[in-house]
Amino acid sequence: GGGITISPAGGADVFFAIQNNNIQNAVTTAINTTAPGTTAAAEIHGTITGNTIGTPGVVDSGSRTGSGIDNTLGGAGTMTLLIEGNEIYNFASSGIGALARGSSRLNLTIDNNIIAIGEEEPHGMVLYQRQATGWVRIAGYENGLPLGDDEYVADLAADFGYPLVVVAPNRIGVVNQTLQTPIAAGGCLD
Repeated sequence: GGGITISPAGGADVFFAIQNNNIQNAVTTAINTTAPGTTAAAEIHGTITGNTIGTPGVVDSGSRTGSGIDNTLGGAGTMTLLIEGNEIYNFASSGIGALARGSSRLNLTIDNNIIAIGEEEPHGMVLYQRQATGWVRIAGYENGLPLGDDEYVADLAADFGYPLVVVAPNRIGVVNQTLQTPIAAGGCLD
C-alpha cells in the first residue's frame, strides 16, 4: 500500500503534476507533497488532479493511517497547488490537509473534489491546520459551504484570520445568500 510523495530538498524549484492515478490501500498518506524544515526559499508549483484515492464503502481503502492528500511546507519556501477533481474515500486523518510553518507560504486552490468516509454522502470535508501566510480558495463541493459535520467555510476564514472575499453567481436568490455570508463569518457590512 504505497502512495505518491513529492519532497524536494533545499532551495529547489519544482514543478509537478500528479494526475489520473488510482491509489488503493495506502498505509500512510496517499498523496503527500512536503518540504518540511527547509531554510532555503524553495518554489514548488504543482497540480493534483483527477486522482481516485480509496473506494466508497471500503474501510481504510484510501489511507489506513494518514490523509488522502496532505501538503506540508516549512522554512522560507512557497508552495502553490491546484487540487481539483479528485475523489477521496475512507482515510484515517483528513481528506485534504495543509500546514505551513515558519515564514513559508502555502497557496492552495481546492476545487470540485469529492471527499467521503464510509457510506456517507460525499461532502467537502477539508481539515486545515494553522498556516503562516498564503491564500486558500475553496469551491465546487457537492453540498456547498460545509467542510465537515460542524465546520464551514466561514470557520476556515476565521481560523486563518484572512479577509473574506465572497464571489457569487448571477442568479435568483443569490443576493440574500451573499449578504448572509459575511454575517455568518462574523464580518460586518458597510
